Amino acid sequence: MNTKSLKKIFFLTLILMLVSESAIHAYEEKELGPDSLGEADTLRKALEIDISEERIEINYDDGTDTLILRAVERDGDGRVFSAGNDIITFGKNELIDVADSVRGEVVVLGGDLEIRGYVKGDIFVLFGDIMIRSGANVEGDIFCLGEVVIDPGTMIWGDISSLELQRPVDETAYDFKGRYERINLDLADVQFVGPPAMIVMVIFLGAILLIVSSVTAIMPRPVARIRNQLEEGFIKCFLIGVLLTIALLPIWVLLLISIIGIPVALLVYPFVVFAAFVIGAIGFTQFAGFQLGRHTTLRYPGYIRTTLAGVILLGSPLIFSAFFAYINIWPLAWILQILFWSEQFIMYTAGLGAVFFSRFGTRPKKVRVEPRFEKKEPSGTGVLEPEIDS
Repeated sequence: MNTKSLKKIFFLTLILMLVSESAIHAYEEKELGPDSLGEADTLRKALEIDISEERIEINYDDGTDTLILRAVERDGDGRVFSAGNDIITFGKNELIDVADSVRGEVVVLGGDLEIRGYVKGDIFVLFGDIMIRSGANVEGDIFCLGEVVIDPGTMIWGDISSLELQRPVDETAYDFKGRYERINLDLADVQFVGPPAMIVMVIFLGAILLIVSSVTAIMPRPVARIRNQLEEGFIKCFLIGVLLTIALLPIWVLLLISIIGIPVALLVYPFVVFAAFVIGAIGFTQFAGFQLGRHTTLRYPGYIRTTLAGVILLGSPLIFSAFFAYINIWPLAWILQILFWSEQFIMYTAGLGAVFFSRFGTRPKKVRVEPRFEKKEPSGTGVLEPEIDS
């Protein structure tokens, strides 16, 4: 390559560099108009960022700033709390406002729910209504034991199950991507239990009531003595019952390893333990029936009726749990099942402790069998006077 060619390449390269620098300089100095497609954001530098509970403010080096509203959640009183958590409200109304963004389940018991903002999660409203206002966006299923009202300009990306649904006649006025299923609480139409299962349930319930009433009628004083121990020291009976329950298996093992105790461990011990749990549980149901009559107006004459009232009271969580499970309200069904099994544990352990302190229903010698509640004097003086046993 000769000298002239090298000179041409050198000058050509120099010209290209000058042109490129001029173009870049002109690009940096030109005035950005409304059609610059956000090029100003590529040239600005953020100098300060202020983050608060409800907003994010960014200050740039050119004197401009940007305000971003944060997705927040508020309870029924309008207080702001952490975004991303579930909302659970009891006995009051709940508002999800325009600037609010909820990412989690929303559960409202005994109140209404009004949605104006964004919800990403399932919604459960029991014994209340849901109002989905214009501009609201719901990404999740909705279950409501009440009425759901949908305004124009809303977006719902899930299924709706409710007693009633009110929505615009024009389907293009709102966006509903799921399907609607009406909840029917007419128990006459319930077909989920077949005749065999229904017969088994009736026989089981009848057997429990028959056993409780029979034992209470045959042994009224032992049952009353167990109830009396629970009234005088419920915590004491429960704690001793827990210790006795823990000690049942070690005692049985000790009896098995002794030659004399083998017949007792195999024949007598299981019967005694079973009888203690049964009579203790019946005494606890009578205790529950007495407490129900003392603290409410549900008072039943006679100790047998009072005991049966306690059985129904203690079994009601399981009945309601089955009902809520049928209508797919699983949170309430699980809570009621936990409540039922917790009270069963308390009933058997506290009843066993009461059997221990009453010496298997033999102490004290004198005990009141009939229910004794308090009532006000007819004169209206406010003095409480015990009822006289019949």
